[in-house]
Amino acid sequence: MPESDERWQWMADFVETVRDEKAKRLLAAALEGRKAFRRFKDALLEHPALRERWFEFETRRLRVAILTWLEENEVEPESPPPWSAS
Repeated sequence: MPESDERWQWMADFVETVRDEKAKRLLAAALEGRKAFRRFKDALLEHPALRERWFEFETRRLRVAILTWLEENEVEPESPPPWSAS
């Protein structure tokens, strides 16, 4: 599992993709200070479509993190990841 600093960076990277300026400011403010993860998720509750986009964004980042970890640790999975199956 990625470290919290890395996951925080994912949220910051996501905020940069948000076009709605009001939502972008809300999410950016949520990342400041303590309990940023909780505030970020709470802020997303006000924007359901953006919340879905976040889950997709986070899933893509998690997949990359998993594959990177496997490669760095020279681990060959017995079967391909479920998301790579057609």
